[in-house]
Amino acid sequence: MAPVEVNGMSGYWGKPTALLEWCEDNYEVTYYIAEFWNSFSSFMFIIPAFVGILFAIQDKLEVRFICSYSGMILVGIASFVFHMTLKFETQILDELSMVWAITFFVYSAYECNSPPKSTNYPLAAFVVLYSACVSISYVMLQQPVFHQAAFGLVTICIIARTFYCARRMTYSKFLLWYPLVMYVAAFTLWLIDNNFCDQLRAIRSHLPFPFSGFFQLHAWWHVFTALASQSQAAFNAHMRSNYLKQDFRVTGGPIPFVRLDHHGSRNGVTLPRQALNGNKKSY
Repeated sequence: MAPVEVNGMSGYWGKPTALLEWCEDNYEVTYYIAEFWNSFSSFMFIIPAFVGILFAIQDKLEVRFICSYSGMILVGIASFVFHMTLKFETQILDELSMVWAITFFVYSAYECNSPPKSTNYPLAAFVVLYSACVSISYVMLQQPVFHQAAFGLVTICIIARTFYCARRMTYSKFLLWYPLVMYVAAFTLWLIDNNFCDQLRAIRSHLPFPFSGFFQLHAWWHVFTALASQSQAAFNAHMRSNYLKQDFRVTGGPIPFVRLDHHGSRNGVTLPRQALNGNKKSY
């Protein structure tokens, strides 16, 4: 991905030093934030994840799910700081936070059928080692394509594991396909933003604030990626609850959460039994 040309506007954080910039014009909205829309769209990672942590604590879910939501918060904060400053140091913070946060999703996905209160230390050590190697290599190489490939590889592993589990356990069709649709939508917008920036800027130049923000596609990449991450966390919790034979329900609509149902109505009202498909078996 080629860096976007700077529009020449200066702001509070000075000249950008990051290896990458995006299609949003720098300091267009406020003197204090380099990329306004890209910064504040990062809160889509933070706010639902805080709610997810509260629900996980209330329902006494395993620590892996609290860690997954905590990773999302870390990504959201790092993304906000990076797009606010466009500094090299904050870019590293942003991109490496993604690498480390996704390790919790990997662990949760691959341990959905583990015994209760167990810890897979070899798997945990592997994902930590992978993240450490990617982090060190990226700092040395300073090649964004390397980070994108390393992150994409892990994402593919999670998707593959998701469908593997769905073939062997009872699953929610909504939670199976919704994250994938959000991932594809996010990646599509990311590609458009990177390859048709001039056209997007021309469209935005004819629109007043805040309507021009609807064509800030990297901000929409944040939104859809956050929804994909949130729903993937919900799917992992859903599969885990199924394996442990816990009563649960799915709430939240487009921002889904899995809540343990303490009233004995398996899968709750939001996700009736008829919405589930597949054969449950241990493996």
